[in-house]
Amino acid sequence: MIGILAAWSHVKETGEGQYVELSLFESALSFSVWESTEYWSTGRVPEPLGSANRMSAPYQALRTQDGYVTVGANNDRLWRRMCHAIGAPWLIEDARFVDNTARMQNRAVLEEVLERELDSAGTNEWVERLLAAGVPAGPIQNYAQVLDQDPHVRARGMIAEVDHPVEGAVPVLASALRMSGTPPRIRLAPPLLGEHTAELLEGSE
Repeated sequence: MIGILAAWSHVKETGEGQYVELSLFESALSFSVWESTEYWSTGRVPEPLGSANRMSAPYQALRTQDGYVTVGANNDRLWRRMCHAIGAPWLIEDARFVDNTARMQNRAVLEEVLERELDSAGTNEWVERLLAAGVPAGPIQNYAQVLDQDPHVRARGMIAEVDHPVEGAVPVLASALRMSGTPPRIRLAPPLLGEHTAELLEGSE
């Protein structure tokens, strides 16, 4: 999209078009900025970290009594707030976790300690407590929870309904694009096998 907009801007200024090419592999590689920089600056091959962040801790998903909560305590102020929110203020003075450098060096132990504390309650309770303390947090949900229960999904109208010629009324995902003047809408159901073959072939003549 950025490339198309840049090319369009160039056309507006010069009247000249251009070929825009995008590789899926190169796009994925461009998202590895943290890993590439780590390799070039240290010579070490980056190891898998799961959901953890390469620059700060704890900034990841942590197991709770009934699922996982994502936490973004990526500076000392948020770390202190998190410790109080989970009822473990003693962690603030623990030399292993006294600052981000120490927490990064002891990341594996930190994760074990935090998950031991978080095992005392469920994900929703921890999300409420952490957010109330000003710590960025959120639940990791399965698709049933997202599609059937998430209030944001409902409020934003991310589920539409279309009439299918075989199945009747079926739910489909709406467009995530929001436009005030020409809002997109789902008008047709997914096509049946070969439903538009004749129409397409006629149009290609």
